[in-house]
Amino acid sequence: MANNLFDAYIKGPNDIKQAKIQILIACGLVGFTILITAGMYIFSLASVLEGELGELLDDPTIPITLALMAVFGYFTYKEKIWAAAILLINHLLDTLVLVSGASFSFGALTLIKLVIYIGAIRAIIYIHKQSKLKEQQA
Repeated sequence: MANNLFDAYIKGPNDIKQAKIQILIACGLVGFTILITAGMYIFSLASVLEGELGELLDDPTIPITLALMAVFGYFTYKEKIWAAAILLINHLLDTLVLVSGASFSFGALTLIKLVIYIGAIRAIIYIHKQSKLKEQQA
């Protein structure tokens, strides 16, 4: 199963079950990102985090961004292509802003998130194509 799932990220999903697993992984990643960022934001409000990370998390728009990520994650779970695309764009813009700062380097986790979000978009497209084929055959 793991090898098939890895192949699904490279070649695209082969069946609907695989596509739904890719979507669930992307939604889980969104939830994990929200939990970690919210936790760090709360700690930064309590002045536990100091230095560059604390200054980065001092942005008052973080709760709004987290709420929007939760909404788009929900609609990605509901297989809406526009929501998955917005999550990908949000990730790319966030990475671009962080890379423009001097202290952030483009890491493996950023690349993994990129692959997972692109995989979710491909999975949603695959599910929509399969449902259209089913409708045409019926």
